[in-house]
Amino acid sequence: MPSSCFVIVCNAADNRLGLYELDGSGALSHLRDADLPGLEESKGSYPMTLGPDRSKLYVAYRGAAPAVLTYAVDAAGRSVEFLGKSPLADNMAHIATDEGGRFLLSASYSGGKVSINPIAADGVAQGPSDTLQAEPNMHCVVPLPGTDAFFATSLGSDLILKYRFDAAGKLTLEPERAGSAAGSGPRHFVFHPSMRFGYLLTEKASTVGVFGFDGKSLTREPLQSLSIMPDNWRGKCWAADIRITPDGRFLYASDRSANSIAGFAVDGATGLIERRQITFAAPWPRSFNLDPHGRFLLALGEASGLMDVFAIDPGTGGLDKRHTIPTGRIPSWVEILAG
Repeated sequence: MPSSCFVIVCNAADNRLGLYELDGSGALSHLRDADLPGLEESKGSYPMTLGPDRSKLYVAYRGAAPAVLTYAVDAAGRSVEFLGKSPLADNMAHIATDEGGRFLLSASYSGGKVSINPIAADGVAQGPSDTLQAEPNMHCVVPLPGTDAFFATSLGSDLILKYRFDAAGKLTLEPERAGSAAGSGPRHFVFHPSMRFGYLLTEKASTVGVFGFDGKSLTREPLQSLSIMPDNWRGKCWAADIRITPDGRFLYASDRSANSIAGFAVDGATGLIERRQITFAAPWPRSFNLDPHGRFLLALGEASGLMDVFAIDPGTGGLDKRHTIPTGRIPSWVEILAG
């Protein structure tokens, strides 16, 4: 039987992390909770990210005094240890570390900003070293491996912007930019493992756009754009999250209005996608993630306080629900570690 995984869920309204074990059959077991100390009332979901060696976890608190909390992660021991808390420049919708683990990058939806926080030698994120006013409703940051650059999406301006940072933690806006249809609302973005293609999820149109990437720039417009909504859908579109399997063969995107996850097959040569199925999940699948081996998809129902486990068919990419377990209130992010 495949090895088990360590699962960490951020329950924003409880100011707690839920710690779980995912076994090789797809069954989840709740181990314990860990507090997010020194926080006031939650004002929205909390994004999380792992450092490049996956030994540190960063949690962005959204509230009266925005902050980043750093945890040491022991995947084998199924535990986390609080290491420190530092201020953020604003309430952040998304965070990520650069490839070297030197900086924490962030995007503020409410403030329309991008920001950068140095990470100390012990892995603890420090206060911000630079913050730039950007476009309205900045939503995610995606580092470019092997470079000192990252892409950031603006939901309000229908743009993907490129930024660079230097060794002192100073930010610069680069000229390269790409866009999606007017009013579509770029939200989250992922690269294909080959780094030849990128996939943009739009929140207001609930589409996945396919972009070519030459190592420096994305194509100015998507090469392809497909809906993630159920056929004949007539309601509001409210897309949430997007992920791609480690082998690059399958892509998934969620929508909260339809409580659905769309699955796509990916052509490794062209990067183009083909929609294969729609799977329904617990209400408001705001965040989901894939285990490091691409065997399971774990989806959080923000409105329901439930986490669904779906097995991924290795041949078709189809999703088969294996387990559902209660979480805390407003489950807003999930990370999965092997071991």
